Amino acid sequence: MALPGPLQDFVKAVEKINSFKLLDSQESILVKANAKKFAHIFMDYLSFADDIYENPHGTISIEWDNEFKEIISIEIGKETMSFFVKLNDAPLATGENLPIRPSLITTMKMHFVRLSLTSHK
Repeated sequence: MALPGPLQDFVKAVEKINSFKLLDSQESILVKANAKKFAHIFMDYLSFADDIYENPHGTISIEWDNEFKEIISIEIGKETMSFFVKLNDAPLATGENLPIRPSLITTMKMHFVRLSLTSHK
């Protein structure tokens, strides 16, 4: 039996995160766990994620865009995250090394809703 679309996308994202080799230290376990949490939280939007990749400095990035050149990029660390949001009908939004908190995740969800409404990938 095939998994529903969002759940299938989540499983693929977790498999990719688990495959990262640069992140094989004890500390990286927390980074991978955070990236998996983000994948779960944003599961409904993974179908139009362009890339999930590890960074040489020990973080994981997830990037989305659409045909209108709108972009959301999240870099996930052990305790912090950075982001870049460029939506055509809103000012550029960025944040660097911000503590991962529920209020920030709620804000990111609002950006994803806006991006998904214009995405047709």
